[in-house]
Amino acid sequence: MKLTIPSAQLLKPALRCAIYCATSCAIASLGFTAVAWAQGAQPPPAVPSAAQTLLDQGRAEEARALLDRQIKKHPKDAKTRLLRSDVFFLLGELALGKKDLDRALQLDPTLRQGWLNRAALELADQNYDAAHAALLKAQQLDPAAPDNEVNLGAVLLLKGDLAEAARSFQRYLDLHRDSAESHYLVATNYAMAGYVAPAVDLLRRTIRLDERVRLRARSDPNFVAMANEPSYQQLLAQEPQRPKAGSMVSRYLFARPYDGGRAELLPAVLDTLQAVGLRFDRRVEVNEGWALIWGEIRVELRDSSEGRGLVQFSADDGSMSQTAWKDKTAQLVRQIQARIVTLMAAKRKATAHRRPPGE
Repeated sequence: MKLTIPSAQLLKPALRCAIYCATSCAIASLGFTAVAWAQGAQPPPAVPSAAQTLLDQGRAEEARALLDRQIKKHPKDAKTRLLRSDVFFLLGELALGKKDLDRALQLDPTLRQGWLNRAALELADQNYDAAHAALLKAQQLDPAAPDNEVNLGAVLLLKGDLAEAARSFQRYLDLHRDSAESHYLVATNYAMAGYVAPAVDLLRRTIRLDERVRLRARSDPNFVAMANEPSYQQLLAQEPQRPKAGSMVSRYLFARPYDGGRAELLPAVLDTLQAVGLRFDRRVEVNEGWALIWGEIRVELRDSSEGRGLVQFSADDGSMSQTAWKDKTAQLVRQIQARIVTLMAAKRKATAHRRPPGE
């Protein structure tokens, strides 16, 4: 069961803090799950496990009742108290959640997840020094945990220590050199803290790892504050990457132009993809010079040097035979052309109806 608190994404989504309050907390979009068991921990006893299942099903009140009975029988069960603190946070009972969390850590200071949750609470109250101390404790308990450095970097940014935050982030990225998701996460941290230059630099590196990230960034609220920054705008408008080596590629010219998406070509392509049942992302990247559609087949649209519409289809080699590829793209072209004719006819008809009588 995932919950989102509306605010800045300043911690790694894998930081599983079950924190919810009626007012917006400062830890947001954590992508957390209501799970109180740290990585590598032993399987929980039957009652907490059953309570976790109830939480995953959205049945928090039932989970609370089950945990209440368990704690009444075993008041020094630290893991069960930690899980019940999650339940309280999810139910909006922040004071009770903090009380259970404190008691769980008092009973068992080795519960790493408890320190992560404590850090999240301190961040919500903007107690950055206390949050940093809690994360250091979590790091001591599991020095090899992959989220240590990115979480510390996020808090250091909030504390205003850019240099130390950058070192923490770099140590994290050194462990995830080829992970677009990891690079994107660090970029969002910089963006939300107001550091445009490192955010753009990290996002550029992320796009090189996975070009689809550019589409994600366009609608990501974490980048809203830098939407008007020239360097960010230039990054979003940069030319699409070439299809990967070995990809199947076909290019076709159409009489109608792309024209920044204003002419019939782009809607005709979208209508055709939907009509033939090809899966594609409805979030289309549209720039003045080009458009990009991600799906089973990657589709790039632009104008040729002669002002005609140029459509490039590409797909990973091996997704179909060369013969099937040629047949598939030829079919798409025929249907796109037919759709363009239909859209142009509809436009002419609409224009005719708008003309005053007698013209």
